[in-house]
Amino acid sequence: MSASLAVLFSNYQLYTHQLIQLRWQAKSLSPWIWAPKLAQFALEAEREKDLLLDIMLAEGQLPPASKSAQQRLANIPDLQGVKKTLPKILLRLRENSQLILGQIEYWAKEQPQEKRWAKLKAALEERLSSLEAGPKRQELSA
Repeated sequence: MSASLAVLFSNYQLYTHQLIQLRWQAKSLSPWIWAPKLAQFALEAEREKDLLLDIMLAEGQLPPASKSAQQRLANIPDLQGVKKTLPKILLRLRENSQLILGQIEYWAKEQPQEKRWAKLKAALEERLSSLEAGPKRQELSA
């Protein structure tokens, strides 16, 4: 149980990093108005990660070490290739969202008494729906 929960936490770290990376790159494309929405998504995901951390600590687990915000920002590529990388990051973000959703559904079945799983699932589904309805190709290539 503990290893899987640690994997879920790591995936959530990657997910929030991808949201932050996507937001920073979106800000450089002025016609792409999704930067504020992505900033909101990143904040929500951070809160959900904190909720997941609470669950882990209640289980007596410590989370895996994470990179600092400065290290994460240092890993963001220069903005020369933004138009090429944005669609790839968006695709990885969607894929990771689906992966996390599957993991949350698994844990919700394993721990039906833990009501926070439903809260995480609902928030992630709503965000995923917004991302699916989000930026179209013309916005990404504008």
